[in-house]
Amino acid sequence: MESRRYHSLLKCPLGTPVTVTRIADQNTTFLQFLETQGLKPGQSVEVEARDAVADRVCLRAGGERRVILGTQAAAKVLIEVAQEPAP
Repeated sequence: MESRRYHSLLKCPLGTPVTVTRIADQNTTFLQFLETQGLKPGQSVEVEARDAVADRVCLRAGGERRVILGTQAAAKVLIEVAQEPAP
């Protein structure tokens, strides 16, 4: 059985395409905000930068749209990192 590796946007590798798999907050307003930003399960995203001092995570959603989230919001967006095939 294949194990999946889930991380939040705070822990995933920079510059690597990942897929949003879950949202760890069911607040309707938060979910609507994420949807307007293009961050919903199945969406491909790539974290470009993290800035702990500025409390933000910069990413690209769908390869084109730039999105900036606070670290608290980014921690609630769970993603799956594609694993490299075994040699």
